[in-house]
Amino acid sequence: MNHQPSPTAPPAGLAAAAVALVSLTDMYAGLPTPYVAIHTFDGTSTVNFQLDTPHGFEQWRTALTVPAEAIDLKAYACDTWLAATAVFQGIEIKLAGYGIELAPELVAVAA
Repeated sequence: MNHQPSPTAPPAGLAAAAVALVSLTDMYAGLPTPYVAIHTFDGTSTVNFQLDTPHGFEQWRTALTVPAEAIDLKAYACDTWLAATAVFQGIEIKLAGYGIELAPELVAVAA
């Protein structure tokens, strides 16, 4: 199958997010590999990193110099996760760390 390039360049926000993602993977090649999604809305892109463990989350949080007090504990139904946001090369990086186990009564408090 031949791919025909589109006549227009990708949105600038998407290109900047892709460059930031490549830079992060080059700089921190030894860190756990996250599930990555890039979202673009109105020309602004966000890179989402989802990690399977709190330890992986903590490694990325530390690398991106996100203060510990900026971590949020999120809960939805029976799932809980850590969340934090950083900015790298002008691109918002959203971190999520799963694998948090809380007693059911604590999940209700975190929600």
